[in-house]
Amino acid sequence: MRAGDLVVGIGPDDFHFSDQSVTGSEYVRPQMATRELITFMTPVDECCFSDTLLVNFPALVFLDNDVWFTKEFNASEEMKGQITESVPVVADSVKRCKSLSVYFWNKTIDPELIVESRLRRGRFEGACKRVWLQFLRSRLEGNILEGGRIAASFDKTDIDAKNYVSRVWSTLEQLGTKKVSTVDRNTRSVLCPHETGMFIGNDAVSWVLENPARSLKVPSSVNFVMPSEAR
Repeated sequence: MRAGDLVVGIGPDDFHFSDQSVTGSEYVRPQMATRELITFMTPVDECCFSDTLLVNFPALVFLDNDVWFTKEFNASEEMKGQITESVPVVADSVKRCKSLSVYFWNKTIDPELIVESRLRRGRFEGACKRVWLQFLRSRLEGNILEGGRIAASFDKTDIDAKNYVSRVWSTLEQLGTKKVSTVDRNTRSVLCPHETGMFIGNDAVSWVLENPARSLKVPSSVNFVMPSEAR
């Protein structure tokens, strides 16, 4: 899978390759704003999210991670035969991405993706100029669905970028609930009835309620949560 394989009209000409650091003396750092939400989503939730986003943002594509290997690095035994081009892996939905880390690239906001060499070790790293939006996917291990995250960083003086991020958030929030409680994993008794900064997709709600052995685990934490409506 390479750039252009899954998305019509995306190719190497859409990526600007640079050996220059964007943190040089001529770089003026904008006033950045950030948004973040812990997400518990099944593959069904991911499909609903990405499909709905594409209706609202037809120019949106999904980058499978943000680091890619060059042909030179591919020549090494470590990656031999796996990577053939130094361009991002681009997909038309989250479900077609292999990485847990997916980046949303809205070509209306950022017509060109800046791709820069990383430590000159045969790899490239990409980032959009006006909006950085990362979606870390949830991980299912047995009866435990460990949450992921959606995070955005953008210039707070850029009205179009701010509105775009707000619409992404509102799209997500229509597909599940933000009413979340911290619970005891074994008994599901409520420990904290009103958690903030968390989202559970509709299918993840159904999944965890179907079987009392199933749990939603907060990432990098020992805490577990449930949709508050289930209490």
